[in-house]
Amino acid sequence: MNFFQHPFTSNTLNILKLNAENLLYSPSKNFKFKLQKDFKKAAILVPLCNVNNKPSILFTIRSSNLRDHSGEVSFPGGKVDINESVEEAALRETEEEILIPKRNVQVLGRLSSLPSLNKKLEVFPVIGFLDYIVNTEHFNKDEVSTVFTMALEDLLDKKNRELQKFRETEIIIPSWKCPLEIQKKYGSEIRLIMPSKSKSPSRKQSKSPTRNVDEADEAIDFSDLEKKFNLEYDFQLSHVVCIDGLPVAPQSKLAKLQQVLEKKIYETSKIKINEDCVFMPLDGEGQTKGFAFITLENVQQATDFISAMNYFPFDKKHTLLVNHFEDIELFHKKEATYVEPVLEEFVEKEHLKSWLMDELGRDQWVMLHGENFGVYFNNKSDDPDLIIEKKRWSEYFVQWSPNGSYLATLHKQGVQLWGGETWKKIVKFQHPGVKLIDFSPNEKFLVTWSLEPYQFDLGERHNVAVWDIATGILLRTFPFDSTNLAKPSDETQLRSPLQSVKIHWPLFKWSHDDKYLAKANYGPTGSISVYETPGMGLLNKTSIKVPNIKAFEWSPSEPILSYWTPELAQIPARVTIMKIPSREIIRTKNLFNVIDCKLVWQNAGKFLLVQVDLQKAKKQTGINFELFRMTEKNVPIDVLELKTGDIVNAVSWEPAGDRFIVLLQDGQKIMANFYEMVDFNLNKNSSTVENVRLLKSVERKSVNKIFWAPTGRFAVLAAVGGSGELEFWDAEELVMHSSAEHFHVSDIEWDPTGRYVISSVSFWSNPTDNGYQIWTFQGTHLLKQPINQFKQLLWRPRPKTLLSPEQQKAIRKNLKEYSVQFDKIDTAISNRATKDEIERRVRLLTEWKGYIARCKKDYEKEAKERAELFGGVEGEEEIEEIDEIVEEVVEEIEEIVEEDDENERD
Repeated sequence: MNFFQHPFTSNTLNILKLNAENLLYSPSKNFKFKLQKDFKKAAILVPLCNVNNKPSILFTIRSSNLRDHSGEVSFPGGKVDINESVEEAALRETEEEILIPKRNVQVLGRLSSLPSLNKKLEVFPVIGFLDYIVNTEHFNKDEVSTVFTMALEDLLDKKNRELQKFRETEIIIPSWKCPLEIQKKYGSEIRLIMPSKSKSPSRKQSKSPTRNVDEADEAIDFSDLEKKFNLEYDFQLSHVVCIDGLPVAPQSKLAKLQQVLEKKIYETSKIKINEDCVFMPLDGEGQTKGFAFITLENVQQATDFISAMNYFPFDKKHTLLVNHFEDIELFHKKEATYVEPVLEEFVEKEHLKSWLMDELGRDQWVMLHGENFGVYFNNKSDDPDLIIEKKRWSEYFVQWSPNGSYLATLHKQGVQLWGGETWKKIVKFQHPGVKLIDFSPNEKFLVTWSLEPYQFDLGERHNVAVWDIATGILLRTFPFDSTNLAKPSDETQLRSPLQSVKIHWPLFKWSHDDKYLAKANYGPTGSISVYETPGMGLLNKTSIKVPNIKAFEWSPSEPILSYWTPELAQIPARVTIMKIPSREIIRTKNLFNVIDCKLVWQNAGKFLLVQVDLQKAKKQTGINFELFRMTEKNVPIDVLELKTGDIVNAVSWEPAGDRFIVLLQDGQKIMANFYEMVDFNLNKNSSTVENVRLLKSVERKSVNKIFWAPTGRFAVLAAVGGSGELEFWDAEELVMHSSAEHFHVSDIEWDPTGRYVISSVSFWSNPTDNGYQIWTFQGTHLLKQPINQFKQLLWRPRPKTLLSPEQQKAIRKNLKEYSVQFDKIDTAISNRATKDEIERRVRLLTEWKGYIARCKKDYEKEAKERAELFGGVEGEEEIEEIDEIVEEVVEEIEEIVEEDDENERD
């Protein structure tokens, strides 16, 4: 496909903009003049345009009234003023000469400068595209005599090019005849000229001032021009779509058909198509062929366009079929002969929740240390039982699925999932270079991401892939948007030692039931794209328009989206809550003087806390908590205003509870505040703050993180990454059961039952003192395990309970009866452990006595040899054994015994 055979589109203009130095001819490279210090700057605009559906260049003929270069063919331009850029000068001169406004010129780039020796000017050519209907009758008659255009294909045709001397010099340059109407008006001698890298010709050659190009090919080397202008480009056309099913119309109705098409596209997809981005080919009789090519801004917009317009009823007789341009070639390469697929033999999978059948009801964890990965059963204060261990099981890290069914390992080739009683490979996903993964809440789907794009089977080079876990089928791929790169201080950045970049993760966020997958598109034209599983089509075929969106989150219990947008001009910042799929807005809250917002959902979806950072007077900052009651009618909002100057280090909801903890920093002090949401029905007439009750406020030393037990009530406040203080709190009784220290602690992990908690120091965060410690929920220390190069420990999640709330309530009510059974089991385990220890000691003692007996026997056998060594003396001096009894006071106890009444009477 020749670059200049079709009209300029946004795609070709972008390519020119990115490659201006390489694609467009730069005259100054062909001259060896040395610029002088007194040379001044000048700028010209090389105006590209589309004329009669052909890429063209606009020229002017300077007015005969001008002192310099009067009557010459030229580009608009002039000297660069002080404090003016070259581009600004070119646009200014263009507007002055041919009356085209600056806003209608798209600057594509600047070429290397060219000297004008007689005027001592350094001339800078600026390439620009006229986003404007060219009117050759509209110009400044004081500076320009006329305006005309020439098609690029005519300029590049060798037949239209000749050679001639440049003015009175011996330099040979190429020239082109102007259009016929210009020649008739100004004479046949008026020509376009371009500097060439030709050397001065010989005397024989110089006799003929003008010759045909073909006769001088040996003298003049145009290979550089031909190579640049006739270059075959291998473009990525994934943002170009093909629309089939359009009505066939004559060329006279082409413009009308295109207008109707653009209108219907905008009404359906809300995507505005520029006129030059649509190409409808014509047949030999001048009629359209029933299809068109449309160039979109990017791959994502092309994908959204297809989702919105495919199978769209254009009219009663025509239905549109839309595909990616690259898919056409892909389909063409498919074999026409049907080949029946080979069906793999069915292999029954192992029970993926077999670990829940453990007789002792123990939980598992996976641990990485050095290059070894192991899965263990927890044994409270005893060493864990190893289930399976593999070296280099994963090349990076491992990750459990949300319900614990799968263990994911990452490799250079992709991701593998393991599970079952024998830990067989369940399924694999081919995604080379994968670095991050994200499971859907119910383990139906998997999202994978790589920094480098990969050519997937769907035919596109993308970074993100969505997979069906049960079948291993690739559902859809997406490109990576650089706006998802995280700032260094962003709390959403990935915590991993493996990444050279930090990004917002997860890029896509799942609804609670795996039905929807959403992604934010940031920027002034921002939106939220919601995709419906398993088809992965765009919901309602359009994205939700949210200009300047900053963040969004799903409700953990319902298909409800929450998002916020910043202040812009006179429009306040706003928090919005929207139902999906109806897109009904159920609550909004306008906010003023906002610096930032954070959306924090309670895990049951009962409350939404919005932390609002505010800019107050005198450069002071403040923080408000906007608390949305999602289960109440009309979603009432409680406002909790914190003291001016306070900094929120952490805020966390109690799982399935009404309480939340806030860690505040007030100067050097750190305060831990325990809050409770009061039943709204009991306080309908009370002031707002009373609906959020402060239960307790205590000053802490250095804690900076909050870790709730999965079952609620109990929490650990920890100083992560520093002194390692651990505080074990009961939010029901508002007491701290105990405190401890684990220096340099990097991770806190609760087990799924909320009974045990592990603190650890990872090699990834600190190269020394690596290992983990196990504690009870009350802070009782159970086990300490120093491990060299300990890196990661993750409890295996449990699936959601199958018991109803009533059944769970009945169990809690009769917990004492069950406790007796559990105590017997614990005693049996303890006795078995004691018995095992006694047997171990007896075995060691027996081994020791046997060893002594063998040594004594060997000693007696060597008696004769020893006698020879001592000069023939047989035997040894008699050894007298003396037994001495030593008494030692072990413990003294003083006890006062009172006499009974009868002794007192005696």
